[in-house]
Amino acid sequence: MKRALVWMVLSCSSVLSLGAAEPAKAKPSSSKKATPAKTPAKSVEKPRTPEKEAAAAPAPVTPVASSAASATKAVPVTPERKLEPFLLLPMPKLVGTSNAKAVGGSVTTVFCPAREIAASPYIQVYTDDEFAKLGISADAFEKKARQAAERLLTVYRPELIKDEEGKVRYGVYRGEKEIFACLMMAPSLGKVFENVFGKEVIVAMPDRNALYVFPPNPSVVDDFAGDLEVRYESALNAASDEVFIIKAESGEISALGSFSSR
Repeated sequence: MKRALVWMVLSCSSVLSLGAAEPAKAKPSSSKKATPAKTPAKSVEKPRTPEKEAAAAPAPVTPVASSAASATKAVPVTPERKLEPFLLLPMPKLVGTSNAKAVGGSVTTVFCPAREIAASPYIQVYTDDEFAKLGISADAFEKKARQAAERLLTVYRPELIKDEEGKVRYGVYRGEKEIFACLMMAPSLGKVFENVFGKEVIVAMPDRNALYVFPPNPSVVDDFAGDLEVRYESALNAASDEVFIIKAESGEISALGSFSSR
């Protein structure tokens, strides 16, 4: 009886020891545990003062103007025209100078050597002594005067006077300068009006301030003869009471007659 009890006690103790046994410890792992990354602390920005804001702000960029926009345009300057030292001024024969000459068979008109000046009346006749100092003949002076008149013809433009139907009755060069009568000597004067009047023109210059250009029809000139005579008789600077015909092709000048009733 005692043996059976001891066996039971031993059996129970062994069961109890099994039940009380510690669990087996896990073998340590060769890999280390991952350490979580630390989150950096947020920096707190201090408020800026207006002075610091201005210092920190970027400098404004000034736009650079292009060379084309900034360049100043050059204004073309028209060169001042030189005064003409050789001109032939038509004048009544009675008041002409000793070195004057007839042109185209003129009878009551002579053409006096003159020069252009800057002040009114803008032309001055050479005295005998002044002409002698030029050292050229009357024919040589006439050649230079025709060249000068040609240049002046490119400076001044004629006014075309038309009738009620729009047909050109005559043309006129006129102005305050007393050099317009000298334009008669221009070789291409007839060509200027060739498309309007044809191969020839008739010209008249009762005073120095105007040169009238008519078609080659004497009856047309007759219509204006009375007015031309009044201008000639009343002018302080009378030029010629004769009319001349000029050929467009050659520039040849020929006296045609007088519009004066005397």
